[in-house]
Order: sequence, then C-alpha cells, then structure tokens
Amino acid sequence: MGKVLMNTSHIYIFKGSYDDKSTVYLPDEVNALLEYARLRGVRVIPEFQTPAHTMRWNLLNIPLLTRCFKGDEPDFAYGPMNPTENITYTFLSRIFNEVLTAFPDSMIHLGGSDVSYDCWKSNPFIRNFMNDNGYGDDYTKLESYYFQRLMTTILGANSSEWTTSPIVWQDVFENGFREETPVVIHLYKPDWAQILDEVTKTGYRAILSSCWDLSAVEPGDDWKKVYECDLISIEATDEQLSLIIGGEALLWGQYIDDANLFTETWPLAAAVAERLWSQEQSETDEFAQRLHQLRCQMLKRGWPAQVITGPGFCYP
Repeated sequence: MGKVLMNTSHIYIFKGSYDDKSTVYLPDEVNALLEYARLRGVRVIPEFQTPAHTMRWNLLNIPLLTRCFKGDEPDFAYGPMNPTENITYTFLSRIFNEVLTAFPDSMIHLGGSDVSYDCWKSNPFIRNFMNDNGYGDDYTKLESYYFQRLMTTILGANSSEWTTSPIVWQDVFENGFREETPVVIHLYKPDWAQILDEVTKTGYRAILSSCWDLSAVEPGDDWKKVYECDLISIEATDEQLSLIIGGEALLWGQYIDDANLFTETWPLAAAVAERLWSQEQSETDEFAQRLHQLRCQMLKRGWPAQVITGPGFCYP
C-alpha cells in the first residue's frame, strides 16, 4: 500500500468465518498491526458491522438480536440487533469504547448494509415501539433512530464536539438518515453518480468504492474499468467536490484468506491508487505499461502479484 501511496486500510472485523477461540485479534496483535501500518504511512480504520450481519453475537447470551415471530408466537429465528432495547446500546457502548481506544483514528466504520426489516416487522414489541414513537409502518425511521442513538451513545450527545467521524454504508442514507451529524457516507453500489450527488448536496462527506470492487473484476480487460472510473467526472459544485474525501478499493472476504489475499489485491489495486492520485486525463495503454512494471517489481521482491494486462516478461 505504501508503495502506491494508498494511505488507509479499512478492516472488516466482525465476520464469523474463523474459529472464535483460536483465531481472534489479541491487543498486542492489534498494536503490532497499527505500528506496522504507521511506519508505512497507512492508517487503519476498523468496521464493526451493525445492526445486521451480527448473528454470531447471539452466542453471547445477551438479548441483543431481535426475536422473530411467526404469528403471535416467537420462532427460533433472530434478525438484526434490537434497536428498541437499552441493553443494545449499553453493550455497544462498551464494545466501541474499547475499539476507539484500540484504534485511535479519527474515523470508525459502523456498517449499516443489508438491513432486513422482516424480523422487526414480525415482532409485536417492536411494532408497539413504532406506534409509540409515531413511526407507523416506516421501518426506515427505526433504522435511522438506531444509528442516531448508536452514534450519540458512543461519541457523545453533542455531535459538534465529536473527535471521531462515523462512517456508514450508503444503505443508511438511502433509507432516510438525515441527522445533522458529521457522518461519512460510503458508496459501494454500481449506480453511484446520482447518490453521490444527493449525498454531497445534503452536506455529508462521501467515500466512493462503487467502481473499485476488486472481487468483481474478471480476467481480461476488466481492469480498464477500474482505472477509467473517475469520481470527479460528475457535474457538481466545488463545495460538493470538496465533500468527496476519497476512494477505496474493496475486496470482500467471503473467498479470501492468506493464500490468495495478495494475488487478488495486487497489482490491481494500483489501478485505483493511480486513478485517485493522477491527473484527470490518463490513457489506459500508457498505464498498462506502468502496471506491468509494478508487477515485475513485486515479483522480484517475492510477492505473488497476479497477471493483469496479459502475459509478459520481467527482465532479471
């Protein structure tokens, strides 16, 4: 990352992919990771996905998740975190206070993608909460309530005094979150131009990943789409452009471990790096030569960089 001037590593922490007894991050390991990154000019921003993608948390024997109902009776299924219970925020306050201490960055990612309302809708206690708060049947308001309360719980009631900026996935914005907070909206869906315009017109800062999903790049010329995506090509005011604070390459971990992490990332991620750092007009043919040279440099260092631009020869 340091070689291509990428300066931020966004790490998705919670995912039940590994054994929770032997493959966990210990405090000393986190400190070593942060120091390793710091010496290379890279900051580390953790993501703790909420309120969805939290099924593993149900093993804690703490009633954090929503109990789903079938008719008038609860069934054996659970949904997203229960946004109506105080214990949810008490627990998350303890978790995030520890996280903010371990990762002393000015930003933290709170997730917010893929929240299904089906379980919330089935739960009579949540429906009563909705009626009591005047939300009716609009569960996007319940989601916005959850995120606003989560942010004030972990960062403080007065958002003007926050020293840490929360990041959320674009789903939260699309579902109606409009609180006056210094939140950053992280765009990842393909049709990004219109939503980026809406986000910045609202006054929120934005991070773009929509056209830089490395997991979706196919062999062949797909890498050119990565390089040709230009986040400032949209029609926007100078004020809007100033709210676009950067871009990020994504690599989803469903089929990634230490055996293929490097090859799936490099040198393809360098296309994102140059796109973000280079002038507005760039030629893919010229960049292909630089990308090949970068791959050769990586191979000489013993790094297993994959073929991107087609077969080639690296001089000794």
